[in-house]
Amino acid sequence: GKLRGEITIHSPETKAGADDAIHVTTRNVHIRSDRIYTPDAVQFRIGSNHGSGRDLVIRLTPPAKGAKRRMHLGAAQTLELLTIDRLHVEVPGKGLWAPTVEKEPPRETVSDGPARRVPLEVTCQGPFIFNFASRIARFEDAVELMTQAQPDGSSDRMQCELLALHFTGAGETRRDNASSAKAVEKIEKMVATGTPVILNVDSVDVHTRCEQLEYNALTRTVRLDGKQPVWLRHQNRTFDAPWLEYQLDQN
Repeated sequence: GKLRGEITIHSPETKAGADDAIHVTTRNVHIRSDRIYTPDAVQFRIGSNHGSGRDLVIRLTPPAKGAKRRMHLGAAQTLELLTIDRLHVEVPGKGLWAPTVEKEPPRETVSDGPARRVPLEVTCQGPFIFNFASRIARFEDAVELMTQAQPDGSSDRMQCELLALHFTGAGETRRDNASSAKAVEKIEKMVATGTPVILNVDSVDVHTRCEQLEYNALTRTVRLDGKQPVWLRHQNRTFDAPWLEYQLDQN
C-alpha cells in the first residue's frame, strides 16, 4: 500500500523504561509486509536520539506463518537512511571520553534536577543503519563525529570511513526500573576504520592516527591497530607502535 502526503510513524517502547520508542515524520510512505520505505525527506527520533535524512527503509520482522491477509506489521528490525544529514546523540554525564569514576559532589550540591548530558553530532556521506536488536548504529563514507565546544573551549572530533556505535542493552532482558532507562541510552563501544582514522579529543588531551580504532567507554580502553604503524599522544606521553592498547585515566 501507499500513504500519501505528510505521514507520522510511531512505535512505542518495547517495554517500560527501554527508551527505544521510534517517531518518524516524512511523506508518501510505501508499506510492504517486510518493510516501510520512502524516498522523501525524513525527521526521526529513536529514544532520546534524533536525526534527519532521506531515502528511508524500516525493515520489519516477517509476518507469522498462517497470519491473515489483513495488514499486520511486524516489529522494526533496522532503520536505514541512504542519505543522512546528521544524527544527534545525547550522552549522559560529561561525555563519551569523560572519566567513569568521579568524586562524589558535596552534599549541598546534590540536586534532583535533570542529569547532565553532552551532545554528539555524527555526519556521513553514505548510508546510516540502526539495528534495534544489537543496538548498533553504523555510518559509512566520510564519517565525522563531533562534540559541541565545552565551557573551557575544548571540543572533540573524529574522522573515519566507517563508524559503529554500540549502545548498551543489546540482547539483554531487564526489569522495568529507572536504572534500565539510563543504561540503554549509553554508548558502550565505538569501532572506527579508515585510512587513516584521525582522532583529536581536546577534552582529555588525546590525539591519534591509525587504521582501526576500538574504544570501550566502560573500561576507557583504546585499542589502535592496522597495517601501518599507529601513533598516539596522551598529555606528555607519545607512542609509535605496530599496534597499541591504552587505558585512559579514570579521574
